[in-house]
Amino acid sequence: RSDNPFAGEFRQLSQELRYIHQGEKFDWVAGLYAEKSEADRLYGAYSRYDLGEMRLASRGKTETTSVSAFLDGTWHLDDRLSLFGGLRIGRDRKSFDYTFEADSIAQAFGLAAAFQPSFSDDLAETYATPRAGISYRVTPDTLLWASVSRGYKSGGFNAGFVGLGDAGHYDSEDLTAWELGLRSSTPDGRLEINGALFLNDWKNQQVQGF
Repeated sequence: RSDNPFAGEFRQLSQELRYIHQGEKFDWVAGLYAEKSEADRLYGAYSRYDLGEMRLASRGKTETTSVSAFLDGTWHLDDRLSLFGGLRIGRDRKSFDYTFEADSIAQAFGLAAAFQPSFSDDLAETYATPRAGISYRVTPDTLLWASVSRGYKSGGFNAGFVGLGDAGHYDSEDLTAWELGLRSSTPDGRLEINGALFLNDWKNQQVQGF
């Protein structure tokens, strides 16, 4: 192997607007989010043989448009007990262009046949990620809480050396997270004892492999 060239470029423009309200019984925040981004990745694999240098190269360009709206609040039922929750709704749209190049030596060795030729694809998803929970102040210095929430990570496209038959996108990742927590301190504030238990349930978890 004589060289493994790599070049990457990422551009993003994003904006979030929030409105925050704090009241005696109900605190809440609402907002909007929008993003436009482009990612360009170039991978190369060059190897030297007696016949000369063999060159393989792939390039993937992804354009993303993402918009979402969210609302999250806490309802104070009394001085000790509170309910909290929220919801985020969004839509992601991605377009992908992939090109693959192999020189004459790579084609002669038959290596080019193992990789997907150039292609284009699109992906669009609408998602919702709610959360809900309850907190209880046992004493002025001790707080207990429990919550459940959903998480989302958008699907996408592999940009480097896509194998033959692997053209297309990979699915979005979903997460359900359960949590139990404790925050406490001594009345003088000199000692704190905090802790939490988590249970995370993944579906279609995205991992990187070679």
